[in-house]
Amino acid sequence: MRRLASFAVVIALLAAASALSHADLPRTAVRGIPKVGGGQTVERFVLMETIHIDHPNMRRADAMEYWMLPGQFVPVSEDSEGVYYQATSGFRIFRGSMGQKVVHGGLYVSKTRRDRILPYVGNAKELGESLQIDTIQLLLDVRQKLKVAHAERKG
Repeated sequence: MRRLASFAVVIALLAAASALSHADLPRTAVRGIPKVGGGQTVERFVLMETIHIDHPNMRRADAMEYWMLPGQFVPVSEDSEGVYYQATSGFRIFRGSMGQKVVHGGLYVSKTRRDRILPYVGNAKELGESLQIDTIQLLLDVRQKLKVAHAERKG
C-alpha cells in the first residue's frame, strides 16, 4: 500500500514538472493559422456548453477547479511545443471567500500530440504574463466537445 502511494506521488510530481516546463518556454505571438496535433490546421475551437473541470483525487491546494464557458478559443501565442488558444468568454473560477469570478483562460494545445490539450488560467495574449497551466490534460469526452471552426472569408 505504501509503495502504491509513493508511486502516485511520483506520477503527480512528474505531471506537475511537465506542466511547469511549458510555463517557462518563451511565447511569441501566433502568425497565421497554427498547425497542432501532428499537423492539423486549427484556426479556432468552439465550445457550445459549459464544462466543469475539477480533480477530486488531488489535494485541494494542488487541484485547479473551474468552468470553461461556451464560446470560441482563438490562437494568441505559441511556444516551441504548443499553441495557446485564448477563450473569448473566459473561465469561471472560485477564489476563496470572494466567490465566483470570470478570468482569462484557454487551452494549451500540443503541436505534435492530438490528445494533449491542457487548460490554463491567465492571459496568453500578454507574452510576458505568467500562466497557470493545469497538470492534467483534458479527457477524451471533454476534447470531443471542442469543435474545430473556421472564420468565413469574404470573397
